[in-house]
Amino acid sequence: MNTGYTAPHPGPVEPLAQSAALARAWAAELCVHDAGGTCCDAYHGFWQTMRLLRLGATLGGHPAHYLEAIAAWAAQPHLHGGVRRVLISGCADYSMLAHLWHAGTAVGVDLHVTVLDICPTPLRLNTWYAERQGRPVHTVCTDVLAHRPALGYDLIVTSSFLGFFRPAVRPDLFQAYHQLLRDGGQLVFSNRLRAAPEAVPVGFSPQQAGLFADMAAQLSAHLPSPAELDAGRARSMALAFARHTRNYPLASEQTITDLAAGAGLSIRQCSVVQSAAMRPAVSGPTLGDGSRYLFVVLQR
Repeated sequence: MNTGYTAPHPGPVEPLAQSAALARAWAAELCVHDAGGTCCDAYHGFWQTMRLLRLGATLGGHPAHYLEAIAAWAAQPHLHGGVRRVLISGCADYSMLAHLWHAGTAVGVDLHVTVLDICPTPLRLNTWYAERQGRPVHTVCTDVLAHRPALGYDLIVTSSFLGFFRPAVRPDLFQAYHQLLRDGGQLVFSNRLRAAPEAVPVGFSPQQAGLFADMAAQLSAHLPSPAELDAGRARSMALAFARHTRNYPLASEQTITDLAAGAGLSIRQCSVVQSAAMRPAVSGPTLGDGSRYLFVVLQR
């Protein structure tokens, strides 16, 4: 899609050195157990540290695509008047919020942002970031399938969220997005492509988990002082992250085509993007390992 917009560059400055330690503490305090008894603290507590170690990449490792798509959307004449309403649907930290505000500022548009997640930890991180920026943000702790706001949204953004949903539930998710969007509103997201059965969740192999933990322990010596972590704890947190991580694959563009059609959403962009390999020696679900992603813009 040729939008005529260049992604605002460079991207937002994110205070990861300060917030990584907060994420660990808040995850231990706030993260919730799912119906199967699994707690998300292994994910939310370690993700920002992974980003500092360049083991994980924000927004799928292609944030410039998000900046360009958000800026292009924000610069369009607004259908409903007033402030543009945006929903962040699921998040690991405040990075999506930072990129939204960065793109909106680049085109001189104010965004009213709601951050939704089923866990309080990333919501607290978003509130903390918003307070540092001196800007308001609204947070909602619920399942997106249960979210029923009084007003709809003009834009919904998410990153690598589809992998949390079984194929049988994905049509419900896209129907929910259709209901949450106002007429003319857009859904922007990306998800890793993986040639694997979509109904079978993918995790780290034992070898991948071991290499990942070894790398985290080795790199922990280079963490900035506010986010310091000894090698032993870095290794144990990496192993817990690997044990926790299991995602349902997205196998092809056809899946998105079918989901969009079933929900009454039109495709404005659906293209394969290549993410940079952050640490080529390691690989696994959610890692910045140079995988291919599908970047998608849908419209109601």
